[in-house]
Amino acid sequence: TYNDDRYGNIIMHYVKKFNIKKFITYGPSMGGLASIYWGLKLNNSNLKLLGVVSIDLRVINFDKNIVLELIKKMNITPVIYLNYTFEDVENKIINENTKSIINEFQKKNCLLMLQPTESNKHLEFIPSKSYLKNLLI
Repeated sequence: TYNDDRYGNIIMHYVKKFNIKKFITYGPSMGGLASIYWGLKLNNSNLKLLGVVSIDLRVINFDKNIVLELIKKMNITPVIYLNYTFEDVENKIINENTKSIINEFQKKNCLLMLQPTESNKHLEFIPSKSYLKNLLI
């Protein structure tokens, strides 16, 4: 799953190999959840999280409380970019897990960018690299 320590070990291998001091996480769907989780979990005085890009968090098989607790404990000010689609476009109904993550970030001191995509098709919009660079850099 997204919070398996083996992923953190792989990330830290490359952090050390390339002497990375600042980072931005990115992921679509479950990878978007992982980008939030690992970004917040690995942030420390030697490795600064600058931003999180999470694309369409409409995932259902995860323990959202793990991520919500990390957000609650967050004491940094990164840029958080969350893209999401709707379960019901006509009534603008957002997936309950996505909504709870958005609500928790809204309580924190961060630059939160929300981008709803007018679709109920999961991963309808995947931003280009240049689009993301313009947002975050």
